Amino acid sequence: MKRKNEPGRGKRYRSILRRIVIVPIAILLPINALTILMSVVSLQDAERQMLQQDVAVLDLTASRIGSALESVDRDLSQFASSGLSYLRLSEAGSDLGQAAVLKESYAVKEWMADAAAKNDAVEGLFFYFPGPGLALFQGPGRQYDIHDYLAAYAALGPTPPAGWRLVDIGSGYIVRIGRYNGSYFGAWVSLTKLDSDWLLDRQNLMPSSFLTNEPNLQADGPGVLYSVVDAGFATAQRFFQGGDRIYRSAAGTTRLSLGFRMSRNEVLSHLPLATRAIFAVTLLAFLASPLLVMLLYNSAGKPLRTIEAAMERIGGGDKRFRIPDQSRSYETEFDRLGRRFNRMLDDLDELDRTLYQAKTREQKIKMKYISQQIRPHFILNALNLLYTYGPDEYERSQRMTMCLSEYFRYVVNLHQDLVELEKEFLHMRNYLAIQQERYPERLSYSVEWESRTKDCLLPPLIVQTFVENSIKYGLKDAGKTDIYVLAREVDDQLLLTVGDTGNGMPEDLLRRVREFLATRVYQDDLGIGIQNAVERLDLQYGERTDIRIENQEEGGIQVEIRLPILRQAPHA
Repeated sequence: MKRKNEPGRGKRYRSILRRIVIVPIAILLPINALTILMSVVSLQDAERQMLQQDVAVLDLTASRIGSALESVDRDLSQFASSGLSYLRLSEAGSDLGQAAVLKESYAVKEWMADAAAKNDAVEGLFFYFPGPGLALFQGPGRQYDIHDYLAAYAALGPTPPAGWRLVDIGSGYIVRIGRYNGSYFGAWVSLTKLDSDWLLDRQNLMPSSFLTNEPNLQADGPGVLYSVVDAGFATAQRFFQGGDRIYRSAAGTTRLSLGFRMSRNEVLSHLPLATRAIFAVTLLAFLASPLLVMLLYNSAGKPLRTIEAAMERIGGGDKRFRIPDQSRSYETEFDRLGRRFNRMLDDLDELDRTLYQAKTREQKIKMKYISQQIRPHFILNALNLLYTYGPDEYERSQRMTMCLSEYFRYVVNLHQDLVELEKEFLHMRNYLAIQQERYPERLSYSVEWESRTKDCLLPPLIVQTFVENSIKYGLKDAGKTDIYVLAREVDDQLLLTVGDTGNGMPEDLLRRVREFLATRVYQDDLGIGIQNAVERLDLQYGERTDIRIENQEEGGIQVEIRLPILRQAPHA
């Protein structure tokens, strides 16, 4: 098909890509080179100054923490080794009298009160004597988490590790546990109290402080530490960032270390006066940025947004929209792209109309043929049966006549592509009631559905096709065959089950049915029932259906059909 003369054929071509690439490079390359050079010099100078100040503050703070904790450690060790009350309770057994235990306990508590007043840096003290099973605590209120932890630890009877250590319980503690003469003593400090007492979280020069008792803590190691800023425990891998520098200072002989990390971002936030030149250059680049942005917007941003808006309108259903042609003395890549975009839409629109008309004709022919399909042999057999009823079988004749009337009313009035499941299943009950009149000694049936599926929509007469298949192949010559039809909602899908307890389908026929389900290639010798039913489901749902037909081990056929749940007919 020939196209009309396209506008802009004789215009000069001017590449917009050249402006997008060359202009930013010409402006930013010298500025970036100067900025990088001056940044390196400023960063090194700022880092040296910050490190000297931060390390001095770190050593001072670690020394204060270590001195306070060592003082408590000395007092506890001295009392445990020379205090008479401690020694008596340590050597006493469970047979020690209550009065004696109370007397010695009172003496220990008095000492604990004096020690706590003397060492206000420590939050609590404790003693545990296994003989009388006595646990004594001194601290503000009852702190259940640390009390329970210390009592449980002492009850196990382990040898305590040397020095103070971090314990991750509750809000976190540093704990000193000692053992002498079979009994335990110690002290604890909550990490939140440590923060407030030593103002670790307010040290401006140490924004990333931490506390640890790991002797060889590395940035990429598994050590556990307490982050002062985040007020919580963290692993080294999560606390340290790539390229961070770590500085540590031992807190006396307590086995604890106070440290901080320093990243490049923190150095940049405290740049000295020498970096003013960098800011001046950066300011010039900033002032030039609006002009650059405006140029890029007019050259590339605006056409791209025009194309994006056109795609959104077309995606929203406005298939007649086209990108307007720009009247300029030159053309760009976007002008060419817009014309090709419009041409593609014209081709797609024409192809869509052709396919839609063809598919609509095909769908109407198939749906009209299938929905109005009335089986002559079924009707003749039912009428012949009605004719054979004698005068004394008036009730059977009346029931049969009513069933046939309901059957014809349902089939003849089918003018829609989808019907409610409850109506379809009531029709199936009526259909099977007619068949049971024909085979009273050979057929029984049940048709059930979950209440929540009654308003689900499905193509009409689909289920009847598979029920007819069960009657055709399943009815036994001797004995009764039970046919069952079920509808359930499973995994957000509608599951239809049609089965019987009869003879089952011949294996050769079952193989050909499965081949049709796998390939959707029509087979002339297979009959139109199942094939038409599958084609109707494909026409309605596309590839969202799943059909399985199997012979059951105990006998009979079972068909499972999984359909998307529809409660409202889709728009045409």
